[in-house]
Amino acid sequence: MPRAARAFVMAVMAAGAVLLTAAALDWQSQNAVRFVSYLALAVAAATFKIRVPHMGWTLTPTFVLVLAALAEVSWAETAVISLAIGVVQSRWRPARRPMLSQVLFGPASLTLSAALAYGMSRVVLAPWLGPSVVGVLVVSTLVLFGSNMLILGTVLALVNRKPLSGVWQLCYFWSLPYYLVGAAAAGVMVATGRTAQWGSLAAGSAADGAGVCLLS
Repeated sequence: MPRAARAFVMAVMAAGAVLLTAAALDWQSQNAVRFVSYLALAVAAATFKIRVPHMGWTLTPTFVLVLAALAEVSWAETAVISLAIGVVQSRWRPARRPMLSQVLFGPASLTLSAALAYGMSRVVLAPWLGPSVVGVLVVSTLVLFGSNMLILGTVLALVNRKPLSGVWQLCYFWSLPYYLVGAAAAGVMVATGRTAQWGSLAAGSAADGAGVCLLS
């Protein structure tokens, strides 16, 4: 790996480590049932991989779960979900055994992208978006897509010594439709979850002594 690419990968991993540490120190969960359900679905979705033509990575349905988490749960919970997705994606039936840097880079890049999307949709623009789920999902989709493509595109450009603009255009062409469909699916998922009344489910689970309930 070229020196510039190695330095960029190390920077992303360092940023991811800082964000995950901050999330652990500031853990918050308003609804354990909802969090565990999203986490279980995210891990399951990470096992489904679709190889992108002409590119060096795969796509999974996990984007939908990350978007739903950005709209519904705390930053700490979103960080844990992103970490789990990254770990499963790198370790679940890889075409070849991944290097340690690849195992660490995936979770770090996902956590960094999720942090940027959360900060923009839930903090910076929160006064203007208000309680609008659609607004949060639109902003989160744009930021998550842009940051993911920028991080992955930069790595590919540095490794292959190609202009970032050319790599970015190729990433944009193959990935944008997937993100748009994922945003719509996330909206349906959030609406369905709210209709199902997560709070009632959590109370019922506690009353029955059944422990944590995983939604299918």
